[in-house]
Amino acid sequence: MTDTVSMSKGESISLTKKAPGLTKVFAGAGWDVKKAGATMDLDLAAFMLDANGKLSGKGYFVYFGNKASACGSVASQGDNLTGAGDGDDEVVDVNLATVPTGIQEILFVASIYQAAQKGQSLKDLDNAFIRIVNAENQQELAKYDITQIAATGASFVLGKLVREGADWNFVAIGESDAGELGALATRFGLAVAA
Repeated sequence: MTDTVSMSKGESISLTKKAPGLTKVFAGAGWDVKKAGATMDLDLAAFMLDANGKLSGKGYFVYFGNKASACGSVASQGDNLTGAGDGDDEVVDVNLATVPTGIQEILFVASIYQAAQKGQSLKDLDNAFIRIVNAENQQELAKYDITQIAATGASFVLGKLVREGADWNFVAIGESDAGELGALATRFGLAVAA
C-alpha cells in the first residue's frame, strides 16, 4: 500500500511507477459552494487530446451530454446537479489499457453549467480538488487540493493524464478559464453546443 501524493500546481507524478501494472483509474473531483444553502452545477469533463493537443472529434469529448468516449475507454459516472455531499461530486472512469494510441493526454475540466445566465463564477467555490484513484483497489494515487480559488471565470482546468510511452503521468494544473464547457471544447478544436 502506497501513500497518496498530495500535489501542488504544476507538479507531475508517474502513476505507473507508483502502481505497477495500473490499467484502470478514475478521476474524482469535488468542491463546496461558499454561500450556505447555495447550489452550483459543476460538470467534470474529459478532453481526450491528440499529439497536437486537439480533440479528434465529438467521440473524444466526455461530459454530461456524451457520457462515454467513442472508444469506450473514458466514461462519466453521471451528473451531480448540486455539488451537495462530501467526497467526489463527479467521477470520470479511465481504462488506460484501452485508450487509443493516438491519444496523448486526457484533460480534466470542471465547468459551471450556465455560469453566465446564473451569475456564478469560480470565486463562489471553495475546497475544490481532483484525485486519481486506482479503480482496481480504490487506492488514492494522487490528490490536488485547490485551496485558494481567487479566480473568476466559468471553468477550471484541474489536471491531466499524460502518456509517455507505456507510462501514464498525472499533472496538477489548477488554472481558471473564462469560457464555459462549449467554449473550451471549441478551443481544443471541436465545434459543439454544450
